[in-house]
Amino acid sequence: MNWEVIGVISETVGAVAVVVTLAYLAVQIRASNRAAKNTLIQELQDTTKIVFHKIHDEAELYLKGMKDFDSLSEVEELKFRSLLEVSILDHQRVYHLKKAGEIEEWLTFNWDSYLEGLVRVPGIQRWFEKYGSLIDPEFREVLAAKIQENVNKPSLFIRNEQS
Repeated sequence: MNWEVIGVISETVGAVAVVVTLAYLAVQIRASNRAAKNTLIQELQDTTKIVFHKIHDEAELYLKGMKDFDSLSEVEELKFRSLLEVSILDHQRVYHLKKAGEIEEWLTFNWDSYLEGLVRVPGIQRWFEKYGSLIDPEFREVLAAKIQENVNKPSLFIRNEQS
């Protein structure tokens, strides 16, 4: 066997090794991306559970603030703001993750539906007037548009007392 044949065989083996390595890396990257997305989804679900537990613990205050934000005492307003702003920050995070393509559209359906119902509530609208400037400007525009679209629609979050 001459050196040229050995060189060709070595180059071929090297090329195959590179292709196999690249294929392995592609599989590993895909698995890593899937794991990262699953972790992100779990994180979002955990955050939602925490927010709902906090709202449940302060349900009376939360409902009072949703119905009539201006009737809250200074302390109640602070508590209501805390509850609401944690929720709004989660919605903001989901909005930006969705926009960046980090999460699929179907994962955000419940978040979008919840936000759509939330912006119909008079207390939330009043909170937004007073504290909306504290929100990321891009997401603030999204909320303002949603509020404008839904301002006279009934909310699923509070009973319509006029019925």
